[in-house]
Amino acid sequence: MPTRGRRGESGRFIPAAAMAAAVLAPGLASAQAISGTVTDATGAVLPGVTVEARSPSLIEQVRTTVTGGTGQYQVVALEPGTYAVTYTLVGFGTLVREGIALTTGFTANIDVQLAVGDIAETVTVSGATPVVDIQNVDQRQVMDRAVIDSVPTGKSFQSYALLVPGMSGSAPFGTNLNQDSGGQVAQSYQAIAIHGGDFNDQITAINGLDVSDANTRGRMYGLISDGDFEEMAIEYSAHSAEVETGGVRVNLIPREGSNRFSGALFGTLSHPSLQADNVDDDLRNRGVLGGQEIDEIWLINPSFGGPIAEDRLWFFVGHTTQRANFFAPNTFHSRDPAALTYVADVSRPALDVTDTYDQSLNLTWQATGKDKLKGYYSHAYFLKPNGLQGAVLGSLFVAPDGTADASTRINTVQLGWVRPQTNRLLFEASGSVHRNHQDVRHHREAIPELPGVTDLPDLTINRNLAGWSQGGPYLSYRTTSAFRGSMSYVTGSHNLKVGVNGTYIANDRADHNSSSNWVDIITFLGNPILANYRLPNISQNRGLAFGIYVQEQWTLDRLTLNAGLRYDRVDNWYPDQSRKATVWEPDGRSITGEPVVGWNDMQPRVGVAYDLFGNGRTALKAAVNRYGARENAHWAQEVNPILTNRLERRTWNDGTCVGDPAGCVLGDGIPQGNPLAPGANGELLSPRNNPNFGQPAITTFLDQAWAYGWGQRYSNWEISAGVQQELMPGMSLDVSYFRRAFVNFNVQDDRALAASDYDLFTVDLSGRGLLGGVDALTLWDISPAAFGRSADVLLTSADPHGGEQKRFNGVDITVDARQERLLLQGGLSTGRTSIDYCGLWDAVPEHLAARADLLYDTDIVPQEYCSASTRWLTQVKFLGSYTLPYDIQLAGTFQTQPGPERFGIVAIPASEIEAALGRPQARPGAVTVNAVRPGTQYGERFNQFDLRLTKIFGVGGDTRLRAMVDLFNLFNANAVVKEQYGVGDDYLLPLGFMPGRLLKFTFQFDF
Repeated sequence: MPTRGRRGESGRFIPAAAMAAAVLAPGLASAQAISGTVTDATGAVLPGVTVEARSPSLIEQVRTTVTGGTGQYQVVALEPGTYAVTYTLVGFGTLVREGIALTTGFTANIDVQLAVGDIAETVTVSGATPVVDIQNVDQRQVMDRAVIDSVPTGKSFQSYALLVPGMSGSAPFGTNLNQDSGGQVAQSYQAIAIHGGDFNDQITAINGLDVSDANTRGRMYGLISDGDFEEMAIEYSAHSAEVETGGVRVNLIPREGSNRFSGALFGTLSHPSLQADNVDDDLRNRGVLGGQEIDEIWLINPSFGGPIAEDRLWFFVGHTTQRANFFAPNTFHSRDPAALTYVADVSRPALDVTDTYDQSLNLTWQATGKDKLKGYYSHAYFLKPNGLQGAVLGSLFVAPDGTADASTRINTVQLGWVRPQTNRLLFEASGSVHRNHQDVRHHREAIPELPGVTDLPDLTINRNLAGWSQGGPYLSYRTTSAFRGSMSYVTGSHNLKVGVNGTYIANDRADHNSSSNWVDIITFLGNPILANYRLPNISQNRGLAFGIYVQEQWTLDRLTLNAGLRYDRVDNWYPDQSRKATVWEPDGRSITGEPVVGWNDMQPRVGVAYDLFGNGRTALKAAVNRYGARENAHWAQEVNPILTNRLERRTWNDGTCVGDPAGCVLGDGIPQGNPLAPGANGELLSPRNNPNFGQPAITTFLDQAWAYGWGQRYSNWEISAGVQQELMPGMSLDVSYFRRAFVNFNVQDDRALAASDYDLFTVDLSGRGLLGGVDALTLWDISPAAFGRSADVLLTSADPHGGEQKRFNGVDITVDARQERLLLQGGLSTGRTSIDYCGLWDAVPEHLAARADLLYDTDIVPQEYCSASTRWLTQVKFLGSYTLPYDIQLAGTFQTQPGPERFGIVAIPASEIEAALGRPQARPGAVTVNAVRPGTQYGERFNQFDLRLTKIFGVGGDTRLRAMVDLFNLFNANAVVKEQYGVGDDYLLPLGFMPGRLLKFTFQFDF
């Protein structure tokens, strides 16, 4: 590989781009603003008007600017809060406009008219805050204190984000639910996406600084106490050039102190007797023995802030303790954890335990008349002694003895600086370090001395965690360091911003010792078929992504042009590292660090907003944007030699012996034989599958023109267009169209194989009892002559190999209302996704064997599925509250969305395959395939209505008590959200369904 920088201490490779980025000042940008035009009574513009924006949310109390030659002004980098704006000019009376509420990312357009008069004459007016942003094109939904304090949710930021129409969530990591309900899964490790976007492109930020997990590209593993945050901005479309990816960006804004002491105490709890049973006859007939039952669910969150020195130094602190323990449906302890086959002990339901703790401190210091510093610190601690219990990894069902006893510690430290140099020139800078230390060990009931088991076709993992952890218990150390810096020049009609931002990723993992000698097994209906021999999953990987951007906002009369350009650089590399000796690698392994990828991209961002009638009530908007993918250290992990050739898989039959039968023990469940021997031996019936297993050979390479090229990174184009209309003061309607197209797909081309090395055959699937299943599928099997060849994999662009396409088209219709007694957000979203990878199926079938997104927990991708489209999938979501007389508030959320996509995983026995092929298989054994065309079959719709009734008691002054009663799943629905897709007696067995109606008592004391 070419040298792209210099080697640092301890052999760590430092790309040249990383050294260049290190000298750039980090920074933080705030997007809230107040803008408008000042005129006189004749309509003539007034330059030179002094505009002062005041708010108790500003520690400096006031931010000032002056109108330009066109009479336009803009006050930027304001904190979320309520403002009063004062306009003064010699010869004219002073005007004060009060009650302007700013949320994250919103620009309030306030046009005013000054009357001729003495400057001492002051006129104060109040009016509704504008609800139509006639300048910005990016789309977001802000969950501010009005939402956080009013509506019933599970309290995680994902539970708020999933209330946005069109938003989809991955399964919450570690639970068998599709999303939280009433805090029953505590803080989940859930990814979110919208409008056909990629879950990996999500960004989770605090104060605009990336705190996403270094391993999973976008998700955040940490407790977010909503009582400690002022707002949660869910930004989902038409991002400016400041943002790297096109995924959902969740920006969390911590609460700040003020010049008066204030705080809150929030608490909520429930009891098993307060949960309804929603297991009906239909579920019982489908094999459900019982529903999800809570054991302990409660949360306590005190928070407090105020001045250390008035107008100089503020603080805000918070603490949260949360417990969410429940009995998952159809999840029981094993009768015998040492047995080869998991058999549930229905007399011992398994308790899922989660304890989380969080502390945070936020400081704001007005160091000088111009310089403001912010510091933020948080520490979170998770205890989950049976993580991943139940159906929680795709279609996998993890029995209690196969779960993880996991503890996780997360620390976040941030420092930011803001300096308005003049009323037109603003500097901002900030940096953040987010560290995650995770220790994963066997469950207390696991049998670590025996090989872990994965049973087909129902994909059940039991005995210990080796089947899903690729070896055994492990330690993980992950760090995300973020930096931002910018300079803004604002004239009123122009808002120019130049900046740099990015993240540095360190992702390290070290396996504990394996008591079973790094062996796990695969069975079919309890019968042994395959043995997996592994090497420790120990690695260190690094990534740096940064962008230099220019963003211009130019207002010409009623038209505002938002034009941006972003240069992106992504580097991945791995440092020098070594692996300890094990039974299958007696000498261990050491490697020298190398660079991996160094992509360069230019990402244009163009949007227009047009004030249709010139009254600020109707805006036409359109945007075209290109985004890069979030990579973290992903490519370093793909090609790191210490992670390659870690698996040797052999066909195995317990007790059937090749050679001397004395070495084979019938019924012990332990594969006997030497996986390093090239031919069948002992109980290992197939020849060697990976000749490089346990060898230091490098078998994965990068196409240098692709890995270090311009415009080669996986990316997507987003097109959006719509209209935003004020229906009445405080209420707006938005209708928008979205299109997303992905480009720059990549492939794994094994140059040791050609398309001619694969033989096609057709299997008959009719009569297997599949709902919507296909009758026949075309599959492939590698030829015996090519089986076992040493791999020579080239990672390169997919375009020369037939290419790949993925497209999304959709429409959103949403409403947003903020009136005196009414809060309402929500609407309808519908869309469909189309894919086409037929060229790849023909040219590089080995690439598809590594595509988890297409395999659906099976072994092979059928030819008939290479071009497909989903149905039009529609969601309707609303949240709202209404204040009745006597300070009684009624609030609720409603969601209806498609059920889970259904598959049919069929195990094709070797006899059928060999009959269709006309020859023996290269690797004997059954092959699993999905017999339901993707995107065509879905389970029942998910419908949930949550309700909250609040009585507000005034205690005196600003002190008040909110006494609340929450009802989650008011109508006691029981839609199935996870099913068993292995075809057999348990096909479509519900593995997870909506928890029954839950009553919770909640209080919040504000003072």
